[in-house]
Amino acid sequence: MADRSPSISANDVPHVKRARVDQCSSKSNGESQNIRIFVAGSSSGSGKSTVSLALLGALLRSKLYTADQLAYIKPATQGIQTTLTAKFCKSMGIACQHVGPVVFYRGFTHAFLEGKTPTSAELLASVEREVERISKDKSITIIDGVGYPAVGSVVGCSNAHIAAVTNASVLVVGKEGVGDAIDSFNLCASYFEAQAVPVIGTIINRISSDNYKRTTTYVPKYFAQFRPRQSVFGFVRECEAMQANHDDYAAPGQTNACHVPLRGPANGTETLFGSDVQACNEVEAELCNSLVSVVLDSGDDVIENILHSAREAQSNRGSCTRTMIDGQYE
Repeated sequence: MADRSPSISANDVPHVKRARVDQCSSKSNGESQNIRIFVAGSSSGSGKSTVSLALLGALLRSKLYTADQLAYIKPATQGIQTTLTAKFCKSMGIACQHVGPVVFYRGFTHAFLEGKTPTSAELLASVEREVERISKDKSITIIDGVGYPAVGSVVGCSNAHIAAVTNASVLVVGKEGVGDAIDSFNLCASYFEAQAVPVIGTIINRISSDNYKRTTTYVPKYFAQFRPRQSVFGFVRECEAMQANHDDYAAPGQTNACHVPLRGPANGTETLFGSDVQACNEVEAELCNSLVSVVLDSGDDVIENILHSAREAQSNRGSCTRTMIDGQYE
């Protein structure tokens, strides 16, 4: 019988101070040509898919890339509903897979522990295979995370495992505030860094008017002193556009968990993989444009700085003997 263990090791434990980079994929030194940005969140419903949409739209607006050079995938998910991000990709002609291959159905964890699902290695192999497929001949792939960083760890297929196996750099969609914003970023970053996955920085999302000045004043001060190799790329104000895309955000005190039964729809994988995604209608297209503008206006040269950091992180992954301490390589 195949080993079904999630292979928990010392690297699976989030370290606050140190993560040893002691392994490298054979794809680190150029075999994988495209830039891969993994969009993670400090919590479920933090706005990962909205920021993913905005990044894709910003890349198109920059004129640096055309739609056929971009790809979007959500390789692990807790739901199978069609998202605004998927509709945007359909409208713009961007290669998109917004559901799976890994879907954490209701009861998935129980089934895994009972030996009724694929093994951890098989789950990760399916993710790697689909990311490689959709990234073929693309310049940039946006990989949308699921929930908070440790979601999926019980089956050995957490966000950090996925980012590692797909050779992606991580952008964290963070919370407003000062202490909460910094503490939640450090918790997220340490989990990825424990798997030797580079975290390039954060976009602080949906900042209320009351918190905007404090957040924009003190969070950069912290990064400048304690995480100088990582960046706060943008500060996104709360606005009507963000409120309108309510499907990407959890209600207060709730999470966007999947309530689909374990075996899924009776008609199989076509529905699971969203083959029936429709392009945006006029109202949705206007909302998408607003979301892109909001993120582009959240900081100076947002998209250029994210791409620069992602390229640098990708080139650094070829060094197997470097140590990462608080977001910096020694």
